[in-house]
Amino acid sequence: MAIRGEHDLTTAPMLSETFEPLFASGAFVVADIREVTFLDSQALGVFASAIERAAAQAATDPRERFALVVDVEQSHLRRVLEIARPIIGDVPTYPSRDAALEALRDRYI
Repeated sequence: MAIRGEHDLTTAPMLSETFEPLFASGAFVVADIREVTFLDSQALGVFASAIERAAAQAATDPRERFALVVDVEQSHLRRVLEIARPIIGDVPTYPSRDAALEALRDRYI
């Protein structure tokens, strides 16, 4: 799924609702945030919840069922993720959707 624009207190509930059917289906969830221009703590909380939801679906490390796509050039997003690591954990990041899906498939198929 591609996530674009600014995400804060007002958009976090919608973002959370978008993840729900994906996890309910048992799918690998890859959130492409390369076009995100801003994330606040509420939006980061959605990612933390997504990791917890993945844990309910995964037999092994839950972080292996959820990944983020972040462009190497997006130093501001990488920095936000680094700062938030104590809250959201060490979420795997990849430079492309294909790389993320391949890594997830390699672990489960």
